[in-house]
Amino acid sequence: MDGDVISRITLSTLGLSFGAAWIFREQFVNCFGGRLLNLHSTRLPQNRGGGGFSWQILNDNRLGCCLIHQVDTGVDTGPIVKYETHAIERSESDYSSSEF
Repeated sequence: MDGDVISRITLSTLGLSFGAAWIFREQFVNCFGGRLLNLHSTRLPQNRGGGGFSWQILNDNRLGCCLIHQVDTGVDTGPIVKYETHAIERSESDYSSSEF
């Protein structure tokens, strides 16, 4: 992480991540003092990591989620701040491999 970026983080800085494709380094996470949040689009801990949507599709899981969690040094392991779940309805465009 660029030292210039880290030097700009203050006690009032709120960090927001929208599904980052990388793991934040401990030094970066610690700069925020618990104020680094991530928007995750599948349930946790069931769908941790970058493959959340893939596992949801493969398991035909029809429960969607919008979740905000505190970022720590693990992979999607920080405390959940807020979440909402919703049913994902089947549509006319849905198909299964047996329909080919």
